Order: sequence, then C-alpha cells, then structure tokens
Amino acid sequence: MIHAKIYIVRDSNMTVWINPKTGNEILDTHGNPIRREIRPKSEGEELEKLIKKILVSISENNDKLLKEETLDPSDVPFWLNQKDLVFL
Repeated sequence: MIHAKIYIVRDSNMTVWINPKTGNEILDTHGNPIRREIRPKSEGEELEKLIKKILVSISENNDKLLKEETLDPSDVPFWLNQKDLVFL
C-alpha cells in the first residue's frame, strides 16, 4: 500500500492531482481541477510552492487549495511579533 500525501497521475494528454485522503481531484482556489504538468528542471521553485500549498490545504474534508490572505502587521500583537514565525 502506498501512503503518499499527493497522487499525481499523468497520461500522454493530461496530469491529474489527487487527494489520497478523499480520492477526489485537488482543486485550485476557484474550484477548477489542477492540471499543472511536472517540470522540475525548468519550474522547480513554482512546483515546490504548489506542493507546499497543497499539503497545507488538503485534508479528509477538503480538496480545494486555501486562499492566501495578506495580514496587516499593525494588527499583530507586539508579543507575537517578537516570535520567529514562518508562514507559507
């Protein structure tokens, strides 16, 4: 049994990204199936960003990429601002 976090299936015409937790296709933020081809040599950074976004977004209850939100740093409490935080 394969325990992958993402299934990427490709034939000669199309690439399909699947959420193995649901068996459904992974959708972009607009609800469209992701069809991006894998070209690690020419698009490595963009591919890495997409995979990270997918891993953060999908679950047993969600197949859709979460929308990125911009935070206003003036709303962040001072004590939180002093921490070393990493946001994807």
